[in-house]
Amino acid sequence: MQVSNLDRQVSAEDLKLVFSSRVGPLKKCTLMYDQSGKSTGTAVIHFVRVGDAAVAYNKFNGVPLDGRPMKIEILLTPTVAQAVLPPAQAPRALTNNNQGQQRNPGHSRGSRGGRGRGRGGRSHGEKRETKTVDQLDAEMNDYMQVDS
Repeated sequence: MQVSNLDRQVSAEDLKLVFSSRVGPLKKCTLMYDQSGKSTGTAVIHFVRVGDAAVAYNKFNGVPLDGRPMKIEILLTPTVAQAVLPPAQAPRALTNNNQGQQRNPGHSRGSRGGRGRGRGGRSHGEKRETKTVDQLDAEMNDYMQVDS
């Protein structure tokens, strides 16, 4: 998540204290600096648990820290967004209708063993396993492998 509109005197340690004590454990907290070494008033915070960013947003967006209201934005990769957001809020995949493209004669989509584009997929009737939030968090932690 990104926190902006911070007073220039707010340190990364201040942010760690606020968010880890009132929301949950942090993986990383990075305060941004300009070329002269002064704080830009923006920080990026990575929580251990993906859902904690939403908790932090609900608790602290607009809440003053050292006299300035924090502006919090949740930053998610499209894959994580689809996993944790309700379908109406998750980013939708871009589609390509092949409009304006010409195909080579004699080649059809079914020429790859009946599966079409991509690396394959589930057979008809196969169900995708539904994962819990804890399983998704564990996968994200394994993928990110960021030390605290």
